[in-house]
Amino acid sequence: MRKTIIYISLILSLFAISCDNKIASRQTVEYRQGKQVPIIDSLPKDIGILAPDTVIGEEEYYARIWLADKSQKLIDTYVDCDFKNSLIDTINKKIDNCTISLETIKDTSRFHIWPSDTSLTYTFPLTILTLDTQNLYHLKIFHLKFSSKKKTNR
Repeated sequence: MRKTIIYISLILSLFAISCDNKIASRQTVEYRQGKQVPIIDSLPKDIGILAPDTVIGEEEYYARIWLADKSQKLIDTYVDCDFKNSLIDTINKKIDNCTISLETIKDTSRFHIWPSDTSLTYTFPLTILTLDTQNLYHLKIFHLKFSSKKKTNR
């Protein structure tokens, strides 16, 4: 009888420790008005960008943006998004207060612009909406920067 009690208490202790580790590994997420408060990754290192540093004249600037970390899925990318007081609509997969969205196809966002002025440096704040394996939404914030130079006649 005494061995049975020891075995049961040992099994219950191991079960409790196992459950505690699973709960501790999950992030705490806040919801307001049925929408998720975003988890903000302020210094993302997992963003891949294929783009030139400089464009000549008024030619098109074209950039592709993706996530190098495949544990998260790129949902959408926004330009000039006021995310500070925003909530994430998890049904429509959109950020409140963000209206200018980039074209996103197969986990890659595409940024196109034709600079109107030469000899300038352009900076665009971008906000990437991602979804992790626990179905939690994250925001990754960074700046896309490039220069436009005058076309020289040779």
